[in-house]
Amino acid sequence: MASGSYAPIEEFLAFIERAKGLLPECEPVAPLEAFRSFLEASIPIILGRVRSSLPILTRRIRLLKRWLVPHDLLRIAGFSYAEDPYTELIAWALHPETHSESAIHRQKAWLRRAPFFSRLAFEVPAIPKTQYWTDAGIPDLILEYPDSIIVLEAKTASEEHPTPKGDLQTIAYPKALARSSPPGNSKAIFTVFLTPDRREAANPEAFNTSFVDFCVSLAEEFEKFRLPDDVRWPFAMLLTHFLTCAIAPGVDISQFLKFASDRNLPESDEAFLITNFNEIIDVINVLAPEAA
Repeated sequence: MASGSYAPIEEFLAFIERAKGLLPECEPVAPLEAFRSFLEASIPIILGRVRSSLPILTRRIRLLKRWLVPHDLLRIAGFSYAEDPYTELIAWALHPETHSESAIHRQKAWLRRAPFFSRLAFEVPAIPKTQYWTDAGIPDLILEYPDSIIVLEAKTASEEHPTPKGDLQTIAYPKALARSSPPGNSKAIFTVFLTPDRREAANPEAFNTSFVDFCVSLAEEFEKFRLPDDVRWPFAMLLTHFLTCAIAPGVDISQFLKFASDRNLPESDEAFLITNFNEIIDVINVLAPEAA
């Protein structure tokens, strides 16, 4: 063959055919039947977590669906992920005057899953105070009870930042509130870190919770009350917005609404559970973390 020329394709194919004879014959490492047996054995394990979580997931989906309204007016007005307006909405939702009959129940409900809940002994609702001044900065909201103080720091897209005292917010604010307590009248101070995705606070003792958790706690508590329309509709708009916009990244309202139905999720339908496995796991982590 002359330099710079190429062998015809037929010669290359012939070379491939001759080379096949040099390859040793061997059985596949994982025969198809063995692989099928592996899948059949693993499916019950993979789906076990999903099936055990479906009852509570179904109940919460149905509960929340009753609070959703077709139009998210807060999103339309441009309030999505707005931290200060969100804090004011939380304060309104917890304020005794919003609905006096449910006041103490609302304030207890959203803290019920906090690790410090058993240490709370309040029986009279507090007045939420937003943008509360301290010598270490301004926490978003506090609830002051006779024997304890709840300090809330809410975040959407931002992260905790250092305060004038140098500590990050969830560490600095409880210290500042303790310093401001009158002598001989110290109170237990507990921190709540409210975010779309339950991210961890800098303070290891903080209760990490989400806006969806807040919605679930209110919706569950309101099952005990008959709210007048002029109270129910504002709460419906609030819950609709938080469930639509103030939610963990990558999870969309449609991902759990599509599972809402007049019956339980098809627990025995393996094909359904496998096909929607990732979406269902996302929804469980958002709506029913204690079942995950």
